[in-house]
Amino acid sequence: KNESSYWGNKLEEKVCEGFMDTTGKKVNRVNETVIHKTIPYFRANLDRRIVGEDAILEAKTVTAYRAKEWDDEEIPEEHIIQVMAQLAVSGKNSGYIACLIGGQRLVWREIQRDEEMIAKIESSVKDFWNNFVLTKQPPMPTGSDRDTSLLNRLYPEAEPETVIELPEGFEDMVGRRVELVRMEDELEESIAEVDNKL
Repeated sequence: KNESSYWGNKLEEKVCEGFMDTTGKKVNRVNETVIHKTIPYFRANLDRRIVGEDAILEAKTVTAYRAKEWDDEEIPEEHIIQVMAQLAVSGKNSGYIACLIGGQRLVWREIQRDEEMIAKIESSVKDFWNNFVLTKQPPMPTGSDRDTSLLNRLYPEAEPETVIELPEGFEDMVGRRVELVRMEDELEESIAEVDNKL
């Protein structure tokens, strides 16, 4: 299990307690998966509901290295999108996000419901469902560590003597890879030369 996820889950209760202590607001745990009223496959797990308000609370923990992302009332974009998606599913008007930074500093922000952003999120969810879930076709992977890790888990080793015919258009991608590897070798040699001179 991912260690940051493990500690994030363990510390969620403490973050919520810190939010209540700091703001004077009360929260209730949500023990159910919430389902969008018109998009049944659009679901969310909410951390807490705010008592007496039409609002939710999302609890986060981040390392001290990410502290700058929270300066000057800022909120990292991925958290705004997450809370907005939760507002879309739950129908709530606002959300709070409380974040424990480096295990020692709690910040919190309020996010108001934005119908334009919600419409974009709902459209993206429908597109993903129709184009990838229903067709059982995964999206094209990117060069991210997350995609590399997933592909390594899905395909841990090559099957010897197996030949797979690539769909049309993939020849260009193979050619591009060969060119990138050649460029990588040249760059590594150039870096080594500069390092040696330094």
